Amino acid sequence: MSTRCMVLVAETYDDGSKFIPLYRHSDGYPLGAGSTILEALDKAPVDAESLLAILLAERYTFESGLVGRDGGPVHRAATWQPEEQGDLEYVYVIKPAARGPSIGARSGVAAWTVTIHERGSFANQVEDWRKWGNLTYTREQLEDRLKIEQAAYDARLAARQRSA
Repeated sequence: MSTRCMVLVAETYDDGSKFIPLYRHSDGYPLGAGSTILEALDKAPVDAESLLAILLAERYTFESGLVGRDGGPVHRAATWQPEEQGDLEYVYVIKPAARGPSIGARSGVAAWTVTIHERGSFANQVEDWRKWGNLTYTREQLEDRLKIEQAAYDARLAARQRSA
């Protein structure tokens, strides 16, 4: 079964920002979607538009380790909001942490934050994703979380292989 998520990219760093929604049908857990987001942030997007372009350009490939059809898009632009998608397990909110120095004619982003809202289980009947458990990470903190999750996954896989 696919792990569905939405990625919301804020247009600005203030709390009143509008979000641009992207839908991801599979690999929406942090090791999947979180890793893709981390890779996108490493490409140093200077604004929401460039971050969206990076995320929308991501394609499924056998070599990437992402499960899916070769060449198909990982994220799709959504015309709906998370509360309209009933089977999400995660919502990722990506916001500029603060306004950075001017880059060309545009204002650049010094840093981004990623807030991961996690349903926890489908027994959690709270449909408003803003009320799910959540943590906000800087780029470095997200990388640390993903390293810990990868190590835990590797340990479970090794234990399963030893018992087989």
